[in-house]
Amino acid sequence: MSGRRVSALPFAISALAATVLLVVIVVAVLLSPDSDTTTNSLVNAPTSLESCAAFGVVRRSCDGSDHETQHWRGTARSNFLYLAPRSTPEQLAARPNARVVSNALCAQPPHVGKSVVWSSLIWSFGQFLDHAITRVAQSQNAEDAVHINVTGDSTFDPLSEGAEIASGGVLPHNLITHFVDGNVLYGSDVDTLVSLRAWEGGRLSMHEDALPPQAEGGGARRVGDVRGNEHPVLLALHTLLVLEHNYQAGRLATGHPTWNDECLFNAARTIVESEVRHIVFSDFVPALLGEQLPPPAFNGSCHVEIAAEFAGSAYRLHSLVSEALPAYNTESGEHIESLALKNAFDKNDFLEKHGVGALLLGQVKTKSEKLDLHMVDSLRQHLFPGAGVPLDLAAINIERGRRLNLSDFSALRKAYRPDVGHLDKWADLGASASVETELRAHYSSYRNIDSWVGLHAETVPDGERLPPTLKAVLREQFLRLRDCDPMYFKEPRTGVDRAYVNAHGSLRSILLRNTDIAESLLPGADHSLFEQA
Repeated sequence: MSGRRVSALPFAISALAATVLLVVIVVAVLLSPDSDTTTNSLVNAPTSLESCAAFGVVRRSCDGSDHETQHWRGTARSNFLYLAPRSTPEQLAARPNARVVSNALCAQPPHVGKSVVWSSLIWSFGQFLDHAITRVAQSQNAEDAVHINVTGDSTFDPLSEGAEIASGGVLPHNLITHFVDGNVLYGSDVDTLVSLRAWEGGRLSMHEDALPPQAEGGGARRVGDVRGNEHPVLLALHTLLVLEHNYQAGRLATGHPTWNDECLFNAARTIVESEVRHIVFSDFVPALLGEQLPPPAFNGSCHVEIAAEFAGSAYRLHSLVSEALPAYNTESGEHIESLALKNAFDKNDFLEKHGVGALLLGQVKTKSEKLDLHMVDSLRQHLFPGAGVPLDLAAINIERGRRLNLSDFSALRKAYRPDVGHLDKWADLGASASVETELRAHYSSYRNIDSWVGLHAETVPDGERLPPTLKAVLREQFLRLRDCDPMYFKEPRTGVDRAYVNAHGSLRSILLRNTDIAESLLPGADHSLFEQA
């Protein structure tokens, strides 16, 4: 059908300063891959790491190939892993219009309460982590494009002129590495890495306003992931860890005055990657799940790949996202102002005005939304409004799961919770009475509910933070991300001082040494910033 359409435009990456252009060209040639598996050929450059090799400093690949997993599993541009049976064409054809489901089940009720557990940082850092481990490939085939009919919709087509929510089709491939390896900061390809480096003192490039450099054309900032400019809090997290990289490069330069730029850059990168892993597995995941993971135990035979069910359904925790982005005074802790999320997409002026510390303190001091099926209107009615017909993220989540051919919820539950198996009746879902009523009205069978809908429709048991099947999918993935990644267990052999990271690599420590937030405004070191104080 014809109608209004919307698409996302990637931002351009700016050229480097003329004074270093020749160096960049030479390095880019040295880094050029001989095949689709990008290998950092600069390792052959004479003496480039000679002064620091004895300290265990190594040069990391961009595409994850140096993780040395079996059959190059988990490298950039490799497939997602399916752990549940895929839906059949007949099942997909029988499911209701995704926007209709969104309107019936996902509209945020008035005066809904906030989370009683999490701070807003749980969703903003959660999005940062999502961009560090998943980027679903877009199909170039027009036949694969997503078209959701919204004709007559009271928000998108009130005059019944004929309209649709449209976005690119998706493929079951991950364009970035599947590892918690810092690719979101450094890129998953050589060209991105080259464009981000300052080529002096081991540092990453920074603009004079203490934010990443502007991309060509202005507005967007040049960061390691093309989605880093989606809203100012996300860019603030990128900036924080760029500042941390440069802090570590300076600290290393003081301790090792003979190290060159290449030594300092790679050593600082390895430390920051380790700090990110430390934050994820020692703080974020326990705060999200409500429990610690078992002690690390390397498993060299397991699959490290991101599960399709995780990327396309379970880790789309958009109900946690707040309607506004607050800025707080970093000295007094007082609220300054808030920016409506619908006015924040692809805009960085709020960050430029208030700075990294004020925005991230706002995430620490405010509560996230509840985890359920509901989404704030900024995501469900006003997502990226500047591009035409806005997107409905709930409908997109549902439709994306269908395009990735994810299993229905019942089959997913059996795959991840074999002790309980399939749903045998509607009541087995454990949804509230009102949610079950809407599910019955729109789905023809409890054995054909979209996985994203079912995962968020389950009731959270007393004493838990997550619905049981959602928790099972998340826990399974995070365990494999840690225990199937050889690099996590190689850290002591790559120049990383694990004791230093454990003592100084918390998100709290990184905030205090790279922003102007007063220490008294943050919870104590024994309290997670992802949880309410």
